[in-house]
Amino acid sequence: MVTHQYVEGAIDPNGLGPLPGGVRHSLQAIKTQGIATVSMPGLLDAIIAAPAGAGGITFFTKSDLLLQRFGARISRVVDTRIYGPHQEFWFAVAKFTEAWATMFNASVPMTFMPELWPGMLLKIPEFKVQFYVAEVTHSWDMNVGSSGFTTSATVQSPSALDGSGFYFLPKGGTLYT
Repeated sequence: MVTHQYVEGAIDPNGLGPLPGGVRHSLQAIKTQGIATVSMPGLLDAIIAAPAGAGGITFFTKSDLLLQRFGARISRVVDTRIYGPHQEFWFAVAKFTEAWATMFNASVPMTFMPELWPGMLLKIPEFKVQFYVAEVTHSWDMNVGSSGFTTSATVQSPSALDGSGFYFLPKGGTLYT
């Protein structure tokens, strides 16, 4: 979980100076506009889909309660390939949302599914949830008494298919029946 994402870019867009990708200065950390936090209006709401009547569990929906429960969790990135306040800000937002999306990971063993590849969505309509497939391992053993053909998928970024905000997951795509 990341509650505060900071990004520092180069102060010289021409890449002049001793560092590859641009000159950095120690004051760049103070001057950066690359800041994305849970306290920013609308940023937490864009990530978390809280269902109506969430049963009193509101610490994921209010930034002050989230910080009170889990504390500040800071991530700092220095990337001298970017320059300027707009690039720093949007890169911070991208890193912030990526950290929240990849916060939950799982390994899913299943029977052989050669059609499953990284980058696909694994939808489980029975549970009204979908996952992003980050890694797939196919294995097989032709020996008698072996497990035969299997697939294991590493999944992340769960989201609710029906828009319910299932356990405060982000809303996903539509459920096709």
